[in-house]
Amino acid sequence: MTHCSYGLAAVLTAVATLAWVEDPIKIGHLASLTGAEANFGQSADHGIAIAVDERNAAGGVLGRKVQVVTVDDLGRALLATMRAPVPARHANHAT
Repeated sequence: MTHCSYGLAAVLTAVATLAWVEDPIKIGHLASLTGAEANFGQSADHGIAIAVDERNAAGGVLGRKVQVVTVDDLGRALLATMRAPVPARHANHAT
């Protein structure tokens, strides 16, 4: 299991404790899908997609599907800090 899979498992466990709703559980993912770090970012994104597909095929988390909202930071640190809130706007929040 890779570091990315361990991180995803921890996030899925934490998200599973949120209030129950019928909507999918959304997890934000900020990655360098283009730019100098694209090779790593695309590999991480692919690994996350595989893990989420496997989890959803096994019934999701507490019966809910998981959806990843990925935002490309273009491999630029400053842009990453500006785009970080974008996935958070799409994530599920406990009320």
